[in-house]
Amino acid sequence: GTYTILVYALDGTSNTSSPKKTTVDVESQLHSRAVVVMGGSPSDPNYAGYERNAIAAYEALRSQGYKDDDELGYNAATDDICFMTPSGVAGFDETPTLGNVEYALGTGANTDTRDLVVYLIGPAPSAGLQLSATETLNITQFDSWLDALQNGKAGMAGKQVVVCDTSQSGSFLYPLRAPAGHERDRIVITSTRGIQAARFLQQGSVSFSNFFWNRVLNGSSVYSAYTYAAQAIKFAGKGQLAQLDDTGDGLGGSPLDGEVAWHYYLGSGILF
Repeated sequence: GTYTILVYALDGTSNTSSPKKTTVDVESQLHSRAVVVMGGSPSDPNYAGYERNAIAAYEALRSQGYKDDDELGYNAATDDICFMTPSGVAGFDETPTLGNVEYALGTGANTDTRDLVVYLIGPAPSAGLQLSATETLNITQFDSWLDALQNGKAGMAGKQVVVCDTSQSGSFLYPLRAPAGHERDRIVITSTRGIQAARFLQQGSVSFSNFFWNRVLNGSSVYSAYTYAAQAIKFAGKGQLAQLDDTGDGLGGSPLDGEVAWHYYLGSGILF
C-alpha cells in the first residue's frame, strides 16, 4: 500500500522543524487469505440461513480488503478468497468437496500467504462439517491441514483464524487447538459449547454468524466481533454459548483467552 511519512528535524535544544511530507509505496508479496466453506443441501431446513451467512462472510471480507477476481474458480494468484457453496451465488468459486477444501488449504494457502481465516458453516451431524450428502469434512483431517501450514518448511508468518458455526461446533474446539510452538498463532471460535445446537432464526438473520460478520464488516477486532456475537446469540438463541480459544489449550474460557484476538483484525479493520 501507499504510506504517508512526515519527517521532522530536531536540534539539541528541542527545536523542531516544520514537517516534510513524503509517501512510500510498499508492495508485500504475501497475502491475507480466506476460505469460506458452506455445507449442506437445499433440503436442510437451515439452508437459507447457511447461505445468507456465507454470503455475509464473503462480503465482509471483501470490504476489509481481501481480493477476489469475480471469476468462477479459485486461483491463488488472483484470489485472496476461496468461496465454496453448494449453489452458485455472488462470488462463488467452487463447490464444497473434500478435494477443493484440501486444495484451498494446501496448494492455495501455501502460495505467498501471510495469514489465513477459515469459516465453516452448515450441518454437522457427526465429527465434522457435512459438505454434501456423500462427503463430510472430518475435523481431525481439517486440523491436520491447518497444522501443516504452520509447521511447514516456510511456515505461515501470520495467524490463523477459524470460525465454526455449526451444531456441535463446541466439540471441535479441542481437536482444532494450535500445534506446539504456535499456541498464540491460532484463534479458534465456535458458535456453540459442547454438542449444543446452533440456531439460525429468521433465515439466519438471528445467528452467531450474522452478528459476528456484521461486526467484522464494520471494522471490529476479532475479539470485539466475537464478544458481541456471543452475547447476542446467548440472549436470542436461548442460551446458545459461543467459545473462543487463542491460548492453544483447546479449552476456551481461560483468563488469558482473548488477549490475541483483542488486537487482531481480519483484513484492514476499516471502520464503516
